[in-house]
Amino acid sequence: YSNAGLMLTSRVAEDGSYNVASGVDALVRVVGDEYLTLRLAHTFEDGQHARWLDASHLLLRWERRVEGGFSYAAELVRSGEAFNPAVGFLLRRNFTALDGRLQYLWFGGPRSPFRTFAVQGTLQGFRRNEDDQIESVLLAPALEAEFKSGHSLSLAYRANYESVPFAFAIAPEVTIPVGDYWFHEAELRFESRPGTNIRPDVAVTAGQFYDGHRVSLLLQPALNLSRHLELSADYSLNRIRFPARDQAVNMHLLRLRVRAAYDVHLSLSAFLQYNSVSDQFDMNLRLRYNVRDGTDLWIVYNETLHTDRETWHPMPPRSLGRALLVKYT
Repeated sequence: YSNAGLMLTSRVAEDGSYNVASGVDALVRVVGDEYLTLRLAHTFEDGQHARWLDASHLLLRWERRVEGGFSYAAELVRSGEAFNPAVGFLLRRNFTALDGRLQYLWFGGPRSPFRTFAVQGTLQGFRRNEDDQIESVLLAPALEAEFKSGHSLSLAYRANYESVPFAFAIAPEVTIPVGDYWFHEAELRFESRPGTNIRPDVAVTAGQFYDGHRVSLLLQPALNLSRHLELSADYSLNRIRFPARDQAVNMHLLRLRVRAAYDVHLSLSAFLQYNSVSDQFDMNLRLRYNVRDGTDLWIVYNETLHTDRETWHPMPPRSLGRALLVKYT
């Protein structure tokens, strides 16, 4: 029920500068259904003289893991200003966060259409370490029901707080001004049972968005044509309006995925994406041939294209990047 791990990454540049990140983590079953998670990561950089805590990322989580009944989790995270894993990715930097989650789950009886029904609650808060100011807060109660057919339906309400110290653009000529914002929204989501031949997943979100309002639609259909071919798509539309500032934007994001397999040895996958805000079309094609266990041939093609160059100044090239990779292991 318990485990521990170690991780080490290293990156050395041509000029000899380096970045090394080390990490340890452990999941400990304390007693019964109570679990403790500990994570510690630290980075070392060429010429860096930061304090140990400032170059570290710490996580402490206590949770109760049960399938039914009452469960909870509480988490504390601190990430320092100098913590910089060059071989990795961070959504936020230099913050302290608290996260609390509660849930009570019931199992449906023989005559109930539900397999499970859950009441959930989430409270998250992020604080900036540099000025000790609250950056983000999320309060999100939710109801979630799973039918005996395997489909699920959820209804969530979200109260958001965002402190914006610097104005930022979400689209050309659409900017979020400096300020502190409370805004509220609701979401209704339907997810079909995994493994079905047709999966019409959908989510609708509506409510406030900073000093404006937003309506969002997410469609995630998937189609299993055979055991050799699967097609899936993600389409999201965000209709955002700021009446007081006379600014508006419609954001379209379309992703298409194709997964094909002749047998267990030969497979092909394709990922295509279009973003209306950046006017970019991305493609990733990947062919894999598994000769035998431990021996693989990969052929990968990536390219990013501009779809509307005339509206950008200066005019960008048609192709923003192209790569062909062949890997044999």
